[in-house]
Amino acid sequence: MRGTNVVVSFLLCCFCLLHTATGQSFDARVNLVEGKSAGHQVHSFSLPASNQIYTFFPAQDADSRAALTLFQISEQGVVTTTKPIVYEIGKKNYYDLVAIRRDRGDKEGGIPFSVRITITDTNNFSPTFPRNLYHGRVKEDSPKNTMVLGLENCFAEDRDTGGIKSYSISGGDEKGYFKAEKAIVNNRVFLVLKTTNVRIVRDTTPEINLTVRADDDVFYGTTRVSIKILDANNNKPEFEEKSYTATISEDTSLMTSVLRVRATDKDVGTNGGIYYYLSGSSSWFAVDAITGVVKVAGQLPNQPQVSMNVIARDRGTPSNTATVSVKININLISDYPPADSTTPGVNTPPVFPEESYSANVREDFPVNAALLVIHAVDLKNKYDLNVVATDGGASPQSATASLVVTVQEMDKNRHAPVFISPTANKQQRTVSVRENSAANTKVGSSISATDADGSQRPDGQVVYSLASGSGLAYFKIDKSSGDLRTVTMLDREKQAQYNLLIEARDKALYPQNSHLYMIITVTGEEDNNPDFSEPVYYANVPGNAPRNTFVTLIHATDKDGDPVSYAIENPGSAFSIQTDSGVISTSRRLDPANEERSFSLSVRATSGNKESQAQVIVTVVSEENSPPTFVNLPYSATVPENLGRIDNLLCLAAKDGQGKPVTYKIVSNTGGKFSVGANSGKNRLLTLI
Repeated sequence: MRGTNVVVSFLLCCFCLLHTATGQSFDARVNLVEGKSAGHQVHSFSLPASNQIYTFFPAQDADSRAALTLFQISEQGVVTTTKPIVYEIGKKNYYDLVAIRRDRGDKEGGIPFSVRITITDTNNFSPTFPRNLYHGRVKEDSPKNTMVLGLENCFAEDRDTGGIKSYSISGGDEKGYFKAEKAIVNNRVFLVLKTTNVRIVRDTTPEINLTVRADDDVFYGTTRVSIKILDANNNKPEFEEKSYTATISEDTSLMTSVLRVRATDKDVGTNGGIYYYLSGSSSWFAVDAITGVVKVAGQLPNQPQVSMNVIARDRGTPSNTATVSVKININLISDYPPADSTTPGVNTPPVFPEESYSANVREDFPVNAALLVIHAVDLKNKYDLNVVATDGGASPQSATASLVVTVQEMDKNRHAPVFISPTANKQQRTVSVRENSAANTKVGSSISATDADGSQRPDGQVVYSLASGSGLAYFKIDKSSGDLRTVTMLDREKQAQYNLLIEARDKALYPQNSHLYMIITVTGEEDNNPDFSEPVYYANVPGNAPRNTFVTLIHATDKDGDPVSYAIENPGSAFSIQTDSGVISTSRRLDPANEERSFSLSVRATSGNKESQAQVIVTVVSEENSPPTFVNLPYSATVPENLGRIDNLLCLAAKDGQGKPVTYKIVSNTGGKFSVGANSGKNRLLTLI
């Protein structure tokens, strides 16, 4: 390693760090914009004398240790950052530091200086959505300003204090169906999508995929919203033919199919289902309500043609209808009908082919429609009928058969439950509950929703449940009453806010549901006393030091988040304390020769209506008991390698408060390569390096 130098340093100064200061308020309050690079100058204290330096007071708690990693101070009193510092919403975002200005080498006393450094926010983060895709729904033909449902928990978050300024639609809405707005609930900005005055037509676009953008005036973030367009009963049935015609013989048997009318409806689901029935009644023909097949239902008339109208009615509410003309040509036969028995003139009773019949009909089966057998899914109500057939003879004869008609309850669950809200906002709500409330405490008023299908039917009967959210393990809801209650005692210091997605669902076979996004805030209670970092503090202060000499720093934290103030309960005339930071200083000179060698101070920390006590033991150190101190620190020397012995490498100097002689020795060495003169302080290099 030829050609290099070896640096030998003797650093005998004391470096320290922490969190507060002296006087009744901070000596300095400065703002630091977040994100500044390492080495950025935050504050500069007044320049020290040539034999003085600044150091930070050592850390006593977690807050102070955090400051240790973020800030440093030069010997001249310049405070700089060690790395970029980020502003965090909901956090303290300030740091309290205490700098001590002392004579170089001193370990007690000095003058304290306090500074509070507050981190200020800048807009340097983009908004973000918790999810990449949200699902909404709206009915076609909805009027202007109809809210898209299903977006109860759609919001963007911003780590900056400026927050979300606006939402907009950046893609997918080429037809202009929707507009984006915002709703602010408990400082959270939710997305609200509403319809415009452009008519939404489902027939061509059953689902619309939007890209929604959240802006904070500088940056933006996006997410996708898929909107299902629900069918509205806005189409009438349309017959495939303008009119229908068929020809049959007068002797065509009963229940023979003559023709079939067919209609279609562009609506979907129930709205697109169709029933057929005759306008008025007919003694000769009937139309199957489901299939549209026209059949012979009675002995045909002795006439060449029968005209009638068939109505197609959809199953929407309200329903739409269409009418078509049907003409049946009848080929008449002479001497028809034949005699009804082998004994003409004797009136015999009619005969049913079967003793009993059965039919299933849907609950929305139209009036005047023909009863035919249909497949039932859910059998509910039954009607037992006796059907009597009577002829028209002079002495009328009759026969009886039984008919069982089963009414099938069809699922016509047309409406989803709607939450009842004291405000116009039916998608989000905020409530509060006090911390430490007993388990099973009711939270807010009962959740309530109504269903336009009517509470007398399962389609309109509502049950409640918790679908998701951070509060699932801490809250429960009564499925019938909607009462929201706590499961356990809550602690605001552990978590101050919860959210829940509450579902209201009807009891239909194919149920519909709605959701309410609930924000639950846990309100604070003064249940924590300030917690001192130490039960007893020990400090030394030089005797006869001037007024405002630093003694020590006490520190307490409050888990409730309240600010802490400090006081000395027995200060006398010797000490004072800074109420904001807990810095204790002398109020006058202390004379150990006058029996002022030790003090026991009782200190108090107060936050809200709670307080705690601690002790401070102060020892007044006389000059005769004070250790020697080095002067002109730090010491440094540089030597070339392989130079060999050097007798005059470095000369150290220390002083004693009473002027007594000082002796020197090396307490740690590198392989015996160095020595120091016990009386002279002269440092020597003894061997090759």
